[in-house]
Amino acid sequence: MHTHANVYPYAHLCLGRLLCFRTEHRLDAPPRLIPSPLSNLLTLWIKPDDTFEILIDGSVVRQGSLLKDMVPPLQPAKTLLVGHEAEADSRDEAETKKAAASGIPNPAYFKLEHAHRLRNINAVAMELWTVEGGTAFDNLIFANSIDAARAFAKKTFEMRRVKEEELRRHLDAVHLAWREEFAEKQRALEAEFEEAEASSSPSVLDRLTVALQQMAEATGLSPFFLAALAVSVVCLLLLCCGRKRRRTPPPRTQNEEEKKKR
Repeated sequence: MHTHANVYPYAHLCLGRLLCFRTEHRLDAPPRLIPSPLSNLLTLWIKPDDTFEILIDGSVVRQGSLLKDMVPPLQPAKTLLVGHEAEADSRDEAETKKAAASGIPNPAYFKLEHAHRLRNINAVAMELWTVEGGTAFDNLIFANSIDAARAFAKKTFEMRRVKEEELRRHLDAVHLAWREEFAEKQRALEAEFEEAEASSSPSVLDRLTVALQQMAEATGLSPFFLAALAVSVVCLLLLCCGRKRRRTPPPRTQNEEEKKKR
């Protein structure tokens, strides 16, 4: 049996293909689908020799046997191990064989032949493990020929993939142009800011701040102490210069003295 499925972008998939044959069987060590902004083509190819292949976008990512690589195995064990015999199975292979010989018969045992012939398929489910939304499945096909499945993929997946790649290249070009334009504007703003800083002369406050820092480095005193000292000196100078001086009277003339005597 050959199964094709297209998967839309942004999916974190665990491709653990599931077979239900009297019980649930999961693939041991399933492959993972690497996240991609494009659609992916998933293929499960079950072969007549009871082996399988899992392909992603036409490339094989997992091979195995239906009888050996499923958990639990499709072929039930003839005997069941109980008690200490079951513990011996996990310790040593030789003890396992001995325990199997002394185990109880498995009532669910049956001889499985032609495991690849899946009969009575009532439903097909997609098991999706993801933390992101926006994932969808479409264009599913079940066929008894791998060539028919590949021909169907050419008409659906490959045509869509070409359009998606063209759109992706266009979006990348738009994004690159936007980043270059943004970077150019940032460089222009930085150049304008540096030019404004270079052309502007330092203010009186800036000069005083620089002078205080230099004095603090030279004397080892705190800049706050030096600032307070400078303010005190300025206040004293203002008080001294602002005090009014006494006006001395002009010298008297001779006529004024004679008038005073009279």
